[in-house]
Amino acid sequence: LASKRFPVTRSRWPWLAVAALLTASVSIGCSPEPDPKRFPVRGIDVSHHQGVVDWMKLRAERVRFVYLKASEGGDWTDPLFARNLAAAPRGGIALGAYHYFTLCTPGRKQAENFLAVIGGVATKLSLPPAVDVEYVGNCAARPPRVAVQRELLDFIARVTAKLGKAPV
Repeated sequence: LASKRFPVTRSRWPWLAVAALLTASVSIGCSPEPDPKRFPVRGIDVSHHQGVVDWMKLRAERVRFVYLKASEGGDWTDPLFARNLAAAPRGGIALGAYHYFTLCTPGRKQAENFLAVIGGVATKLSLPPAVDVEYVGNCAARPPRVAVQRELLDFIARVTAKLGKAPV
């Protein structure tokens, strides 16, 4: 991804990692699906919006990785995270947890929320943590880009320091 024309700087790498993850993943029920020959590694993200995961169906559809929503903002946790994680098979599907980053909450508070949710189960997760950054429906008044970048980098630094893995 990096080149002389587009160097990966401290402010750009989180966005590139998120873009790469979103490019690689397929949402449940999303159509049309990517061509399995061009994109043989298939993954999805799951939150309470999809309900309880049917792990046998995912295996049959050759899903190779799943990111489970763990938290959002500074105080919300996904009510199905623990249940889906407990039911997940221990082989065949790589598992990770993600945090939905809100633009109007400090990165420190969001990192604390995410780490509180996954702290006790981090060893069950084979994928690095992930952060989902979206602009739609996030907060009433969008903060300046530099403020969002500063808070996101703070979130990333805190999660990396605690887990030893940088979020994608």
